[in-house]
Amino acid sequence: LWLGLQPTKGSGSNHPVARWHHTETTHGIRQIQYHQEAETCLSFSASTARLAGMKAQHVILFLTFWLCLALCAAEEIAQLKAKAEKGDAKAQSELGEKYYYGEDVKKDFKEAIKWYRKAADQGFAQAQYNLGVMYYNGQGVEQDFKEAVKWYRKAADQGQVNAQFNLGVMYEYGQGVLED
Repeated sequence: LWLGLQPTKGSGSNHPVARWHHTETTHGIRQIQYHQEAETCLSFSASTARLAGMKAQHVILFLTFWLCLALCAAEEIAQLKAKAEKGDAKAQSELGEKYYYGEDVKKDFKEAIKWYRKAADQGFAQAQYNLGVMYYNGQGVEQDFKEAVKWYRKAADQGQVNAQFNLGVMYEYGQGVLED
């Protein structure tokens, strides 16, 4: 994987700190553009790598690649959060998953609950199921089988198969419901 890097006209500053931003090409391919300061930084790094040899070149390419990935992830989170804050249930659910798994953000069950609940209250089945899981396991909330059953049932009624299975297991063991 190689990201197309294109310099843009910079502010004229000699400070070697890069300011990155995303653009979309006419074909929808995401590119990272950087200002003149980044070009100076990368140029210095590349010339240093040539002097230091192949190992340094690999290290610089590796670090540049991971920097680009981190910047892409931060931009993705910012865009997802903007959609979620505007009430997009799918984005809210996805943001909840990011916080649940600690993917591109710090793992935070309370934040995951917050976003899952916003999506679940709008009837988004996956968020309802995920909320049920968190109540069942007591992640970010007190463990509450009745609340887990409530959310599993809402998701199951919409055909979410994992919720249907978990609801069946809860009935089998009498967790949050009368044993059946």
